[in-house]
Amino acid sequence: MFGLVVVAATLNIRHYIVPFYVFIGLLLLYPIMIATAPFPVNWPAALVISGTILVLGYPLYSMGLLSSTDAKLMSLLGLWAGPGLCLEILLLTISSGAVLAFVTFSKEGVRQSLEGTGFTRGLKFALRSNTQVPFGLAIVLGALGILLSYEQIINLSL
Repeated sequence: MFGLVVVAATLNIRHYIVPFYVFIGLLLLYPIMIATAPFPVNWPAALVISGTILVLGYPLYSMGLLSSTDAKLMSLLGLWAGPGLCLEILLLTISSGAVLAFVTFSKEGVRQSLEGTGFTRGLKFALRSNTQVPFGLAIVLGALGILLSYEQIINLSL
């Protein structure tokens, strides 16, 4: 799972796209995880969570605040996280995404400042010019949070 999310994030950061095979891979691995998990998995609730995230992501996509790729990846993270980890993983992903956006916009502000036009003007320019923020890195952190939580659950159940 983590390998596919890293591939998705790398492509998202470099090209702002994620190939369809990454989504299919994450979906196909989920039933395998359910069948082999040493702990009970509430997959019906996870499906509801995943669908809810996808539905809530659509307005963000429509407003241009989130790409469809990021919405689909977040939905799949919700599926893998399930009801027990969903809130924590979403908070981790959203907060790291906010930090990433701040760094991206600040970088533009610093660049403008070095050119003599000023940091504030550069920051305003970045916000107005629809500077793209590759949230793939934030999504990878969310996936890492899921894997670390699963590892703790497995260690506790042994």
